[in-house]
Amino acid sequence: MVLTNEGPPMTVRNLGESDEATILGPIELVRRATLELPPGDHRLRATGEGRLGRTLRFSVNRDESFAQSLTIDDNRLLGETTPQAQGGTDPPRREAIPFETNTTAVELTPGRSDLLKFSFVPPRLRRLNAATGESIWEIAPRPKEGEAK
Repeated sequence: MVLTNEGPPMTVRNLGESDEATILGPIELVRRATLELPPGDHRLRATGEGRLGRTLRFSVNRDESFAQSLTIDDNRLLGETTPQAQGGTDPPRREAIPFETNTTAVELTPGRSDLLKFSFVPPRLRRLNAATGESIWEIAPRPKEGEAK
């Protein structure tokens, strides 16, 4: 299998069929990489600095070879254009937004995603702009009568 990449560099890993164990990788995919994979079903995790990763499922047949263009920038929900839409140039890099375990990306506005982030101590729920990391709103439970604030 030959992987090609037209965008910013990314890292790919071949994962087990049902768990997160890495079978092959990590492999840096700058423009082109060749993977030797046995026949069967595979999951390929692609990640890039400052970008949300993606897991792809595919099957390899015996004695089959094929090329696949890979990107994690299509179907972006950050309300930004992809590097290809900017004439193939890389967008200016920004600081990565910390993405914690209790964070999920949700599409509340069509074509754009935000992050919902829950923390236990102190308990609160925050909505962040996924493109900038800026807080949109934050809520916390009110203390019950007689509890310390």
